[in-house]
Amino acid sequence: MRVLIYSTQDGGVGEYRQYIPARELAKIGIDVVFWDGGRDKPKDLGEWIVKNGADLDILHVGYALEEKEVALFSAAREYAKCRMIVDIDDDIDNVPTYNAAYSKYTGKATQRSIARLHLRISEAVSFTTQNLCDTLKKYAKQQAILPNCLDEESWAVGKVDPRRYEDKSVRLLFSSSLGHYGDITEIREVLEWLVEKFDGKDGRAHTKLLFMGVVPDWAKQWLENKEDAHANRAFVLQPSVPSMYRRILKWVAPDVLLVPLVDSHFNKSKSHIKVYDAAMSGAAMICTDIETYAAV
Repeated sequence: MRVLIYSTQDGGVGEYRQYIPARELAKIGIDVVFWDGGRDKPKDLGEWIVKNGADLDILHVGYALEEKEVALFSAAREYAKCRMIVDIDDDIDNVPTYNAAYSKYTGKATQRSIARLHLRISEAVSFTTQNLCDTLKKYAKQQAILPNCLDEESWAVGKVDPRRYEDKSVRLLFSSSLGHYGDITEIREVLEWLVEKFDGKDGRAHTKLLFMGVVPDWAKQWLENKEDAHANRAFVLQPSVPSMYRRILKWVAPDVLLVPLVDSHFNKSKSHIKVYDAAMSGAAMICTDIETYAAV
């Protein structure tokens, strides 16, 4: 059996949902071809299919938001006479208003219509969670749950910041994309209280906030000292590819990973991947008590 796995999303989605599964399939003898944005993706998928795709059995691709991508995947399937499985990890029917991608998925948004079309014309759809499957299975001929996959060995990298424990600080990390601005706002009052109460004076603990992916405007007041970065109470970590993300978490060694979620239909369809991040980085985790984390 020969399988082509083609990720339409780079970063963690491609890593957890396609790259790691592809590698595991290869270990059990499946002939797997895999690309994502950082792994030698061909400039012309159509040309690659013509040269190499005649013996494909399965084409597994991330859901597409552009007509030309859907057309290309469909043409590849017809040429190879194989089955196309589309993977999706977001509830495209219930994107919240605070999400940066809201305009792409609301009303008669073209991109959402294209994504739905891509699901409908595939032979099967793989979903992240059962809740997501229950919501979107109306667009799928067949459904399967494909959980995010974790490669424990890949976390054994990097060093811890040698100054990590000099100031006896407690480091709280919020690491999520722009789409989660509304989620971090859920605990704004708590974070403001923690920063004010635990300032390192008179022997008290010293609270430091770390943000990666989104920095709420109300937190910028703790980033004002440009001469001595270590005097700040909040810090910005740049979003990065999964391999560097793991090194960053190892370096900053957070005490707690913050995973607040608005209690919404969209978030109930998300996976608990942040639990793995916390466990692998040695941090405790504080999350909202909703269905997303019910299995933890």
